[in-house]
Amino acid sequence: MVAWVFFISVVLLYLFSLLHPLYALNQDLGRFMAITEEIVTTRSIPIENTFSYTHPQFEFVHSHWLGGVLLTLIVSLVGFKGLIIVKTLFLLVAFLLSLFTAYKESAWRYRGYKIGLVALVSFPLVLLLLERTHARPEMVSYLFFSLLLVILTGRKMWPLWMIPFVMLLWVNVHIYFIVGFLLVGAYFLDALWREGVSVRTKTLFGVGVLSFFLTLLNPSGLEGLLYPFRVFANYGYTIVENQTPFFLIPFGYNHPMIATLFVVIGVLFVSFLFNWKRVRVADVLVALGLSYLSLSAIRNVTLFALGVLPILVYNISSLRFSDFGIENEDAVREGVTKLFKGVMVIGLLLSLVLAFFALSRVSLSTEAHMKGAVDFIEGVGIEGRMFNNFDIGGYLIYRLYPERKVFVDNRPEAYPAEFFESVYKPMQENPEVWREMVARYDISYVIFGITDQTPWGQNFLQIITSDPNWSIVYVDAYGLVALRNDVENNKGIIERHGKTIY
Repeated sequence: MVAWVFFISVVLLYLFSLLHPLYALNQDLGRFMAITEEIVTTRSIPIENTFSYTHPQFEFVHSHWLGGVLLTLIVSLVGFKGLIIVKTLFLLVAFLLSLFTAYKESAWRYRGYKIGLVALVSFPLVLLLLERTHARPEMVSYLFFSLLLVILTGRKMWPLWMIPFVMLLWVNVHIYFIVGFLLVGAYFLDALWREGVSVRTKTLFGVGVLSFFLTLLNPSGLEGLLYPFRVFANYGYTIVENQTPFFLIPFGYNHPMIATLFVVIGVLFVSFLFNWKRVRVADVLVALGLSYLSLSAIRNVTLFALGVLPILVYNISSLRFSDFGIENEDAVREGVTKLFKGVMVIGLLLSLVLAFFALSRVSLSTEAHMKGAVDFIEGVGIEGRMFNNFDIGGYLIYRLYPERKVFVDNRPEAYPAEFFESVYKPMQENPEVWREMVARYDISYVIFGITDQTPWGQNFLQIITSDPNWSIVYVDAYGLVALRNDVENNKGIIERHGKTIY
């Protein structure tokens, strides 16, 4: 009974934690919706950066166009608040599928102990799962990833042929499709090692080949298939989610989550050492691949958590006292059982407390941080070319395109790498470069997110608020709007709304 309550409390903890404000509206979601509208209007998938006036002809691989269409469809059907619910269901089902796989993989027979072990292992992993909970195309990736785990760990053969068609969707939804090949390859090599050229081995080989050809059916063909290996070839801007945990530690980034990641990786490989007699090739390959991904970029920790949960449960449940030379197994087993029950009780109490705390913070808010600034721009009729910071570009596209195009948006891959190093950053760091770029791009107004924590962003706020050639006409807790004084259309607006910034 304790085991089941513990299990349910862990699931509820994750569920309640997912029901948070729609932060994606301030990041990528608006841009996805604008791209979908362009797809519907032009009946083609854009491969050029038409949203920006600085590099409108720059071509890039559109790796998640179908994910954006899905998000837009959900919003059109159930609204932004409904999107929070749907997003929660996607992530929750992915977690439940991973839990189901872990339950199947447990070597213990008694159901109470099996579910207790699954709950105990998954409890700390929730902290990793909560690193990525936004309404983005990657939510579909987590669902597909967990679905492939269920299929590949199952005994039946026919579900394996579902995988190529999942991969066909996946390559158009999100860049994580490449992890699907990792899973198929790992289980193919595992079958080859254990069974030789068996029916299952041949089937997995066929599944892999068919998956390869079907994933070529994306807007960029072979280039789109290889994109995960080339994504950083033109990536001129540093984003937190792409940084390693080692890089982020000095900046105070989510230390509890990073510490949990390191501990779980350590426990994972210790479990392989202790259970070396029953180690499976697929588990080793998946563990190595996901560990590498989680240590190379913090955005990958959710995939890591979903994938290693079944492996940890299998390794722990497969341990035998005889492996350690223990002869009096009954006495040791009794002690371990008591310890296990005690740990479950502690975990249950802690998870209930955390679940209650998460429930108290449930919110379906859809606040857009830059809404006030954009409303002001539209309300007073500001014209001309804007300068904006990286973070808010997606929301500006959603609100202002096609009447107004952005200077930049939060897609490094959609701009030349040198643009960020030679233009975007220097113009925020140096007042002389700023004046030069204003003239080059004929910038007449600025809309800037004042929560931008980059050194160049903070420096630019000082530049723009002290430049006598510019006037601040709007400020709130999230953003500001500044107008160039010598632009004719700006003069009347400045007279009516000009503010002094101290």
